[in-house]
Amino acid sequence: MNLKLLSSVTFCPPDELYVYLEHPKYSVFELGKKTGGTRTIHAPAVKLKHLQKLTNTYLSGLYAKRCHPAAYGFIKKSESKALRTIVTNAAVHTGKKYVWNIDLEDFFHSLNTRAAWNALVQFGIHTQDALPLALLCCYEKKLPMGAPTSPVISNMACTDMDWKLKWYCEDRGITYTRYADDLTFSCDVKIEQQTRQEIISIVSDFGFRINARKERMQSCYGAQWVTGIKVNEKPNVCRTYIRTLRAILHNVEQHGIGHAAERYFKTYPRKVYSKVEYFKQSVSGKINYVGFVKGKYDPVYLNLLRRWEALMQYA
Repeated sequence: MNLKLLSSVTFCPPDELYVYLEHPKYSVFELGKKTGGTRTIHAPAVKLKHLQKLTNTYLSGLYAKRCHPAAYGFIKKSESKALRTIVTNAAVHTGKKYVWNIDLEDFFHSLNTRAAWNALVQFGIHTQDALPLALLCCYEKKLPMGAPTSPVISNMACTDMDWKLKWYCEDRGITYTRYADDLTFSCDVKIEQQTRQEIISIVSDFGFRINARKERMQSCYGAQWVTGIKVNEKPNVCRTYIRTLRAILHNVEQHGIGHAAERYFKTYPRKVYSKVEYFKQSVSGKINYVGFVKGKYDPVYLNLLRRWEALMQYA
Protein backbone atom coordinates (compact mmCIF):
# COMPACT_ATOMS: atom_id res chain seq x y z
CA MET A 1 0.00 0.00 0.00
CA ASN A 2 1.51 3.28 -1.17
CA LEU A 3 0.48 6.40 0.77
CA LYS A 4 2.47 8.84 -1.34
CA LEU A 5 -0.45 10.05 -3.48
CA LEU A 6 -2.92 10.25 -0.58
CA SER A 7 -0.36 12.11 1.50
CA SER A 8 0.23 14.67 -1.27
CA VAL A 9 -3.51 15.13 -1.79
CA THR A 10 -4.34 15.60 1.90
CA PHE A 11 -1.07 17.27 3.02
CA CYS A 12 -1.00 14.70 5.81
CA PRO A 13 2.11 12.66 6.78
CA PRO A 14 1.90 8.90 6.05
CA ASP A 15 2.27 7.85 9.69
CA GLU A 16 -0.73 10.00 10.63
CA LEU A 17 -2.74 8.70 7.68
CA TYR A 18 -2.24 5.13 8.88
CA VAL A 19 -4.16 6.00 12.06
CA TYR A 20 -7.16 7.27 10.10
CA LEU A 21 -7.10 4.29 7.75
CA GLU A 22 -6.92 1.71 10.54
CA HIS A 23 -9.22 3.47 13.06
CA PRO A 24 -11.67 5.77 11.24
CA LYS A 25 -13.97 7.69 13.56
CA TYR A 26 -17.61 8.26 12.61
CA SER A 27 -20.77 9.35 14.38
CA VAL A 28 -23.74 7.19 13.42
CA PHE A 29 -27.32 8.49 13.62
CA GLU A 30 -30.70 8.20 11.93
CA LEU A 31 -32.15 11.00 9.82
CA GLY A 32 -35.82 11.19 8.87
CA LYS A 33 -36.86 11.06 5.22
CA LYS A 34 -39.49 13.37 3.70
CA THR A 35 -41.30 10.29 2.41
CA GLY A 36 -41.24 8.58 5.81
CA GLY A 37 -38.81 6.23 7.51
CA THR A 38 -35.18 6.99 8.27
CA ARG A 39 -31.76 6.71 6.68
CA THR A 40 -28.53 5.89 8.49
CA ILE A 41 -25.94 8.66 8.36
CA HIS A 42 -22.24 8.02 9.05
CA ALA A 43 -20.70 11.42 9.78
CA PRO A 44 -16.88 11.42 9.81
CA ALA A 45 -15.03 13.06 12.70
CA VAL A 46 -13.74 16.61 12.08
CA LYS A 47 -10.17 15.73 11.06
CA LEU A 48 -11.24 12.75 8.97
CA LYS A 49 -13.84 14.88 7.22
CA HIS A 50 -11.16 17.47 6.44
CA LEU A 51 -8.98 14.79 4.83
CA GLN A 52 -11.97 13.52 2.84
CA LYS A 53 -12.81 17.03 1.64
CA LEU A 54 -9.28 17.44 0.27
CA THR A 55 -9.52 14.02 -1.34
CA ASN A 56 -12.90 14.93 -2.79
CA THR A 57 -11.44 18.05 -4.43
CA TYR A 58 -8.79 15.91 -6.12
CA LEU A 59 -11.21 13.16 -7.21
CA SER A 60 -13.88 15.63 -8.40
CA GLY A 61 -11.34 17.28 -10.69
CA LEU A 62 -10.34 13.88 -12.00
CA TYR A 63 -13.95 12.82 -12.64
CA ALA A 64 -14.96 16.14 -14.25
CA LYS A 65 -12.50 15.55 -17.09
CA ARG A 66 -14.08 12.22 -18.03
CA CYS A 67 -17.55 12.36 -16.54
CA HIS A 68 -20.22 10.40 -18.33
CA PRO A 69 -22.62 12.52 -20.46
CA ALA A 70 -25.65 10.98 -18.74
CA ALA A 71 -24.42 11.78 -15.20
CA TYR A 72 -25.62 15.07 -13.70
CA GLY A 73 -25.25 14.92 -9.92
CA PHE A 74 -22.31 16.26 -7.89
CA ILE A 75 -20.11 17.10 -10.87
CA LYS A 76 -17.52 19.85 -10.64
CA LYS A 77 -17.73 22.45 -13.39
CA SER A 78 -14.87 22.32 -15.89
CA GLU A 79 -13.83 24.72 -18.64
CA SER A 80 -14.64 22.19 -21.36
CA LYS A 81 -18.06 21.13 -20.04
CA ALA A 82 -21.26 23.00 -19.21
CA LEU A 83 -22.46 23.12 -15.61
CA ARG A 84 -24.65 20.15 -14.72
CA THR A 85 -27.36 20.62 -12.12
CA ILE A 86 -30.67 19.20 -11.01
CA VAL A 87 -32.29 21.63 -13.48
CA THR A 88 -30.17 20.72 -16.52
CA ASN A 89 -30.81 17.07 -15.70
CA ALA A 90 -34.56 17.65 -15.74
CA ALA A 91 -34.42 19.85 -18.86
CA VAL A 92 -33.18 16.90 -20.96
CA HIS A 93 -36.58 15.23 -20.46
CA THR A 94 -38.90 18.19 -21.18
CA GLY A 95 -41.61 17.80 -23.78
CA LYS A 96 -41.46 13.98 -23.89
CA LYS A 97 -44.63 11.90 -24.07
CA TYR A 98 -43.42 9.41 -21.47
CA VAL A 99 -41.07 9.81 -18.51
CA TRP A 100 -40.03 6.82 -16.42
CA ASN A 101 -38.24 7.25 -13.07
CA ILE A 102 -36.48 4.59 -11.05
CA ASP A 103 -34.55 4.96 -7.80
CA LEU A 104 -31.58 2.89 -6.62
CA GLU A 105 -32.12 1.56 -3.12
CA ASP A 106 -29.42 2.05 -0.46
CA PHE A 107 -27.21 3.57 -3.17
CA PHE A 108 -23.94 4.36 -1.36
CA HIS A 109 -24.03 1.23 0.79
CA SER A 110 -24.36 -0.87 -2.38
CA LEU A 111 -20.77 0.10 -3.25
CA ASN A 112 -18.07 -1.66 -1.22
CA THR A 113 -14.35 -0.98 -0.83
CA ARG A 114 -13.46 -3.13 -3.83
CA ALA A 115 -15.95 -1.24 -6.02
CA ALA A 116 -14.40 2.04 -4.86
CA TRP A 117 -10.90 0.71 -5.59
CA ASN A 118 -11.96 -0.47 -9.07
CA ALA A 119 -13.51 2.92 -9.81
CA LEU A 120 -10.36 4.78 -8.82
CA VAL A 121 -8.18 2.50 -10.93
CA GLN A 122 -10.57 2.94 -13.87
CA PHE A 123 -9.95 6.70 -13.67
CA GLY A 124 -6.20 6.31 -13.95
CA ILE A 125 -5.03 5.98 -10.36
CA HIS A 126 -2.33 3.34 -9.87
CA THR A 127 -3.52 0.18 -8.12
CA GLN A 128 -1.27 0.69 -5.08
CA ASP A 129 -2.24 4.37 -4.76
CA ALA A 130 -5.95 3.57 -5.12
CA LEU A 131 -6.14 1.28 -2.08
CA PRO A 132 -5.47 3.90 0.64
CA LEU A 133 -7.79 6.33 -1.16
CA ALA A 134 -10.56 3.72 -1.14
CA LEU A 135 -9.94 2.88 2.51
CA LEU A 136 -10.08 6.54 3.54
CA CYS A 137 -13.42 6.95 1.76
CA CYS A 138 -15.10 3.77 3.06
CA TYR A 139 -16.44 2.73 6.45
CA GLU A 140 -17.31 -0.83 7.39
CA LYS A 141 -16.29 -1.84 3.85
CA LYS A 142 -18.80 0.38 2.03
CA LEU A 143 -19.34 4.00 1.02
CA PRO A 144 -20.81 5.89 3.97
CA MET A 145 -23.71 8.28 3.57
CA GLY A 146 -22.23 11.38 5.14
CA ALA A 147 -18.68 11.31 3.77
CA PRO A 148 -17.81 14.14 1.32
CA THR A 149 -16.17 11.63 -1.04
CA SER A 150 -19.10 9.23 -1.46
CA PRO A 151 -20.87 11.13 -4.29
CA VAL A 152 -17.85 11.39 -6.59
CA ILE A 153 -16.74 7.79 -6.02
CA SER A 154 -20.29 6.57 -6.68
CA ASN A 155 -20.27 8.54 -9.95
CA MET A 156 -16.98 6.90 -10.90
CA ALA A 157 -18.30 3.46 -9.96
CA CYS A 158 -21.44 3.96 -12.08
CA THR A 159 -19.55 4.88 -15.26
CA ASP A 160 -19.73 1.42 -16.87
CA MET A 161 -23.41 1.14 -16.00
CA ASP A 162 -24.07 4.61 -17.40
CA TRP A 163 -22.43 3.67 -20.70
CA LYS A 164 -24.31 0.39 -20.98
CA LEU A 165 -27.65 2.06 -20.24
CA LYS A 166 -26.93 4.92 -22.63
CA TRP A 167 -26.05 2.55 -25.51
CA TYR A 168 -29.09 0.37 -24.80
CA CYS A 169 -31.42 3.40 -24.68
CA GLU A 170 -30.00 5.13 -27.75
CA ASP A 171 -30.77 2.05 -29.86
CA ARG A 172 -34.42 2.39 -28.80
CA GLY A 173 -34.86 6.16 -29.03
CA ILE A 174 -34.87 6.59 -25.24
CA THR A 175 -33.14 9.45 -23.42
CA TYR A 176 -31.31 8.44 -20.23
CA THR A 177 -29.84 10.51 -17.40
CA ARG A 178 -28.75 9.78 -13.82
CA TYR A 179 -28.69 12.21 -10.92
CA ALA A 180 -26.96 10.25 -8.13
CA ASP A 181 -29.40 7.40 -7.38
CA ASP A 182 -32.26 8.81 -9.51
CA LEU A 183 -32.41 7.30 -13.01
CA THR A 184 -34.70 8.88 -15.60
CA PHE A 185 -35.74 7.57 -19.02
CA SER A 186 -37.93 9.49 -21.47
CA CYS A 187 -39.31 8.79 -24.91
CA ASP A 188 -42.02 9.81 -27.36
CA VAL A 189 -43.32 6.25 -27.59
CA LYS A 190 -44.41 4.14 -24.65
CA ILE A 191 -41.57 2.31 -22.91
CA GLU A 192 -42.85 -1.24 -22.93
CA GLN A 193 -42.69 -3.60 -19.97
CA GLN A 194 -40.08 -5.82 -21.61
CA THR A 195 -37.81 -2.83 -22.22
CA ARG A 196 -38.22 -1.72 -18.61
CA GLN A 197 -37.37 -5.21 -17.37
CA GLU A 198 -34.23 -5.29 -19.53
CA ILE A 199 -33.14 -1.91 -18.14
CA ILE A 200 -33.72 -3.12 -14.58
CA SER A 201 -31.72 -6.24 -15.41
CA ILE A 202 -28.76 -4.09 -16.55
CA VAL A 203 -28.94 -2.11 -13.31
CA SER A 204 -29.09 -5.35 -11.27
CA ASP A 205 -26.03 -6.71 -13.10
CA PHE A 206 -24.03 -3.85 -11.56
CA GLY A 207 -25.11 -4.78 -8.04
CA PHE A 208 -27.89 -2.23 -7.51
CA ARG A 209 -31.48 -2.81 -6.36
CA ILE A 210 -34.51 -0.88 -7.56
CA ASN A 211 -36.74 0.80 -4.99
CA ALA A 212 -40.12 -0.41 -6.29
CA ARG A 213 -42.03 2.19 -4.25
CA LYS A 214 -40.39 5.05 -6.17
CA GLU A 215 -40.78 3.66 -9.68
CA ARG A 216 -43.07 5.90 -11.76
CA MET A 217 -44.23 5.91 -15.38
CA GLN A 218 -45.61 9.36 -16.26
CA SER A 219 -47.38 10.35 -19.46
CA CYS A 220 -47.69 13.84 -20.93
CA TYR A 221 -51.41 13.81 -20.08
CA GLY A 222 -50.52 14.30 -16.42
CA ALA A 223 -47.77 16.05 -14.49
CA GLN A 224 -44.29 14.70 -15.24
CA TRP A 225 -41.58 15.08 -12.58
CA VAL A 226 -37.82 14.55 -12.66
CA THR A 227 -35.98 14.91 -9.32
CA GLY A 228 -38.71 17.20 -8.01
CA ILE A 229 -38.93 19.42 -11.12
CA LYS A 230 -41.90 19.49 -13.48
CA VAL A 231 -40.85 18.81 -17.08
CA ASN A 232 -44.03 18.75 -19.19
CA GLU A 233 -43.13 21.88 -21.18
CA LYS A 234 -40.14 23.41 -19.41
CA PRO A 235 -38.42 23.00 -16.03
CA ASN A 236 -40.89 24.24 -13.44
CA VAL A 237 -41.70 24.05 -9.73
CA CYS A 238 -44.86 22.74 -8.14
CA ARG A 239 -47.80 25.19 -7.97
CA THR A 240 -48.20 24.34 -4.30
CA TYR A 241 -44.61 25.51 -3.71
CA ILE A 242 -45.42 28.93 -5.24
CA ARG A 243 -48.72 29.22 -3.36
CA THR A 244 -46.98 28.42 -0.08
CA LEU A 245 -44.34 31.10 -0.72
CA ARG A 246 -47.00 33.68 -1.54
CA ALA A 247 -48.87 32.80 1.64
CA ILE A 248 -45.66 33.24 3.68
CA LEU A 249 -44.98 36.65 2.12
CA HIS A 250 -48.61 37.71 2.71
CA ASN A 251 -48.29 36.69 6.35
CA VAL A 252 -45.15 38.82 6.74
CA GLU A 253 -46.86 41.77 5.05
CA GLN A 254 -49.92 41.52 7.28
CA HIS A 255 -48.45 40.53 10.67
CA GLY A 256 -44.71 41.19 10.59
CA ILE A 257 -41.70 38.93 10.33
CA GLY A 258 -41.71 37.82 13.99
CA HIS A 259 -45.25 36.48 13.81
CA ALA A 260 -44.60 34.88 10.41
CA ALA A 261 -41.47 33.18 11.75
CA GLU A 262 -43.38 31.70 14.70
CA ARG A 263 -46.09 30.40 12.39
CA TYR A 264 -43.46 28.98 10.02
CA PHE A 265 -41.83 27.02 12.84
CA LYS A 266 -45.12 25.43 13.82
CA THR A 267 -45.16 23.87 10.36
CA TYR A 268 -41.40 23.26 10.04
CA PRO A 269 -40.07 22.79 13.60
CA ARG A 270 -36.31 23.20 14.02
CA LYS A 271 -33.86 23.74 16.87
CA VAL A 272 -32.12 26.98 15.89
CA TYR A 273 -30.39 29.90 17.60
CA SER A 274 -32.69 32.54 16.10
CA LYS A 275 -36.06 31.70 14.57
CA VAL A 276 -36.26 35.01 12.70
CA GLU A 277 -32.80 34.69 11.13
CA TYR A 278 -33.41 31.08 10.14
CA PHE A 279 -36.81 32.06 8.72
CA LYS A 280 -35.26 34.84 6.63
CA GLN A 281 -32.57 32.52 5.27
CA SER A 282 -35.09 29.78 4.56
CA VAL A 283 -37.49 32.02 2.64
CA SER A 284 -34.62 33.60 0.68
CA GLY A 285 -33.43 30.10 -0.22
CA LYS A 286 -36.91 29.05 -1.38
CA ILE A 287 -37.27 32.14 -3.58
CA ASN A 288 -33.79 31.61 -5.04
CA TYR A 289 -34.78 28.03 -5.84
CA VAL A 290 -37.73 29.31 -7.88
CA GLY A 291 -35.33 31.49 -9.88
CA PHE A 292 -32.90 28.61 -10.23
CA VAL A 293 -35.56 26.37 -11.75
CA LYS A 294 -37.74 28.84 -13.68
CA GLY A 295 -34.97 31.25 -14.68
CA LYS A 296 -33.82 34.62 -13.33
CA TYR A 297 -36.08 36.55 -15.74
CA ASP A 298 -39.24 34.59 -14.97
CA PRO A 299 -42.03 37.00 -13.89
CA VAL A 300 -43.23 34.76 -11.04
CA TYR A 301 -39.72 34.66 -9.58
CA LEU A 302 -39.17 38.42 -10.04
CA ASN A 303 -42.47 39.22 -8.33
CA LEU A 304 -41.61 37.04 -5.33
CA LEU A 305 -38.12 38.52 -5.15
CA ARG A 306 -39.34 42.14 -5.28
CA ARG A 307 -41.91 41.52 -2.54
CA TRP A 308 -39.34 39.83 -0.32
CA GLU A 309 -36.67 42.50 -0.85
CA ALA A 310 -39.21 45.22 0.00
CA LEU A 311 -40.09 43.42 3.23
CA MET A 312 -36.42 42.98 4.16
CA GLN A 313 -35.84 46.74 4.03
CA TYR A 314 -37.89 47.07 7.21
CA ALA A 315 -37.07 43.72 8.88
